[in-house]
Amino acid sequence: MGFDVEGAEAALSNSTFFGGPLFVFADWAKQYGDVFTYYFGSKRIIVLNGYATIHEALVQNAEDFSSRPPELDFLSPDNNSLGIAGEPYGPKWKEHRKFALMSLRDFGVGKRSLEGKILEESRALGEEISKTGERPFCISQMMQNTVANVICSMVFGCRYEYDDMTFKCLLTAINRVLSRSLAVFFAKVFPPWKLLPGVRKSYQDVMKHKVMLTDHIEEKLREHEETFDPNDIRDFMDAFLLESKKRQADANSIFTKQDHITIVYQLFLAGTDTTATTLRWALLYMILHPDIQEKVQQEIDSMLGPNQEPAMAHRSQMPYTEATLTEVTRLAPVAPLALYHATSNDTVFRGFSIPKKAQGRPLAV
Repeated sequence: MGFDVEGAEAALSNSTFFGGPLFVFADWAKQYGDVFTYYFGSKRIIVLNGYATIHEALVQNAEDFSSRPPELDFLSPDNNSLGIAGEPYGPKWKEHRKFALMSLRDFGVGKRSLEGKILEESRALGEEISKTGERPFCISQMMQNTVANVICSMVFGCRYEYDDMTFKCLLTAINRVLSRSLAVFFAKVFPPWKLLPGVRKSYQDVMKHKVMLTDHIEEKLREHEETFDPNDIRDFMDAFLLESKKRQADANSIFTKQDHITIVYQLFLAGTDTTATTLRWALLYMILHPDIQEKVQQEIDSMLGPNQEPAMAHRSQMPYTEATLTEVTRLAPVAPLALYHATSNDTVFRGFSIPKKAQGRPLAV
């Protein structure tokens, strides 16, 4: 499994960390197989390459590979609650994950009931684009506004106008935490790097905006507590409050206020930028391939006409459009290198002995 790559660390650090290593790892997999090790500083990282390997490790052997390393603490507001993204595999993680999935489905994820929220935001996006007239403009932030508002509708039960200062601060906090999280990772792997001015500044910026995002969530939570009605569950925050009140007599309840804040925090980090980035790539590929853009437009027009709005019911009747969007996600995956995992205990995988707390990196190419 292991190999000693002289300069492996340099090969990775000289590339764009979340993109360049994709090709380095793919080359190493061809040479060393689908399970191999490299060293990043003093950290030994095990790479799992390909669908079959990842499925075997993370699904068939989930109890062994579903923990998280401490370097991913930017995924949580603080260390008192690690949430779904950071909690080690176990009863608490299972229960939080099950609750989050069920609640989000109740509020429309994967269902037609979410269509209204998405259509409302698509109309708002169209209005923003119309305001630009014939002038060139950047649609990147508009796309993020649209996606974030859909999440706000499900989690907070409200949407924001695009020029709302609270909304702008919320998105700024999300963007800063995500865009500068690499500094936190490096500072954890190489503690002396915290002394470097650039790393220290980025690290402090992430910490500052984690607090900003957390403060906003806490404010929304206070509003929900003041207006909570157990007979009128409006959104995800209400659903969590209801569950926490059911368990308030349990001294060991895992539905605490801090758990509540952490899970909402992670929903925004996980959902806002990923979906917006996929939409940006879709627009870029349409610009680069006008022939495909024309075919997609023809299919949409033939199905919906000039006035009808799209619905989930139309999906099966627009195969070319769906195939195009699927191809976009293949060409431009937002997370070809998944978040780090860690082993929950000593284990043997494909004949290799892997110690507890070893870090693993899925490579889905």
